[in-house]
Amino acid sequence: MASGHEALAIQTDISDVTSVQALVESTLERYQRVDVLVNNASIFSSIKMRQFTDIPLHEWNQVISVNITGTFLMCRAVAPYMKAQGGGRIVNISSAAVTMGKPKYLHYTTSKAGVIGMTRAMAKELGSSGITVNAVLPGATDTEIDRETNTAGDKAAMLSMRAIPRDETPEDLLGIVLFLASDESAFITGQSITVDGGLTFL
Repeated sequence: MASGHEALAIQTDISDVTSVQALVESTLERYQRVDVLVNNASIFSSIKMRQFTDIPLHEWNQVISVNITGTFLMCRAVAPYMKAQGGGRIVNISSAAVTMGKPKYLHYTTSKAGVIGMTRAMAKELGSSGITVNAVLPGATDTEIDRETNTAGDKAAMLSMRAIPRDETPEDLLGIVLFLASDESAFITGQSITVDGGLTFL
């Protein structure tokens, strides 16, 4: 509020269609339109590194349900309103784990690869309506959330492989997300942009 902006916080289970629809309806009731959707909700920090043969089926289903189905449900819910208003921006948060082929997180890596495929196909379907759909692939980002299995040694090894050998912070992602949410990116769609300090290259 101090900066002249307003935020509306609504607790939502994006894997549940009723919860997603309630979120969109509440947003429209308050703001009358949806210009930008950033799909950032996903399951990662709480899952343990393990061989894919040891991933419990219930955990696989939960990760896929939130990371892929949740992204699909959010896009499906806002697309008709974006079409009606003449356009919009969708930014899907994938992961550089895809370009790394990160092992021992097969469900997470698979889900984020699915987000890239979804982004490309959706961009084709929505482009004629003035809606762009792009994906951002962050590297491992320092947040206030503890990770279940990453060690200090794992982190040091990863930093040493980055072209820019420092921690990645949420602020490192702001520029690209704001760009893709703006009119300056109106002719960019279906793209996957990696933000990981040069650890991987597409």
